[in-house]
Order: sequence, then structure tokens, then C-alpha cells
Amino acid sequence: MTVPAVAGGVLPSLPVAGVPRAVREGAREVQDAYRSALAFEQVLVQQLAEGLTETATPAGEDAGSATSQAYRQQLPQALADGVGAAGGLGLAAQLYPGFLPTTSPPDPQRSTP
Repeated sequence: MTVPAVAGGVLPSLPVAGVPRAVREGAREVQDAYRSALAFEQVLVQQLAEGLTETATPAGEDAGSATSQAYRQQLPQALADGVGAAGGLGLAAQLYPGFLPTTSPPDPQRSTP
């Protein structure tokens, strides 16, 4: 069983295992916020992996070969996809409330200085 994808197929459907209960049973906007948080997490993992591959120096004679370069370019996306397929890092569960739309802007007259 999966939670359906966002309209337009921009973000993937969610496997039910590992998805917080509040998201599984929540409204569509809660599920959309969780998908957005998962997408953010995947981009973060990819960016971190890109930083690692830029600073890592391969050893051996083939270090500068075209094949070696091609694999190094594919590594960040492959790592991000693998982490995402395994359920992510767990950041999405902490971040998704920040992706929820606010119901109304705060009333400046009700705030206290």
C-alpha cells in the first residue's frame, strides 16, 4: 500500500512503511508537505555526496580516466537514490511541519511588542 503521488507526478508516491502515522492518516496537504520534505532531504544528501566526491582523490593509474570520472559524477545521485529508497535519513519526519501551508497570516494588531 502506498500514499498516492502528488498531482503531476512531480514527487513519488510514498511507501506506507516508515511514513509517520500522522502523515499516513493526515490530510492531502500533510502528505504533500511530507513528500516535499523527502525531496528536500534527497537534494541535501545529493549535495553532501557531491561535496565528498569533489574532495575525494581516487588512487591508482586510472584515477583520471574518463570511466573513473563518469562513475564519480554518478555517485552523488546514486547515493541519494539509495538513501531515499531505504527510507531516508529521518529528516523528513522532522521537517515536514515546516512545509505545511499556514492557515492565515498573523494579525499584527494582536501581537505584543
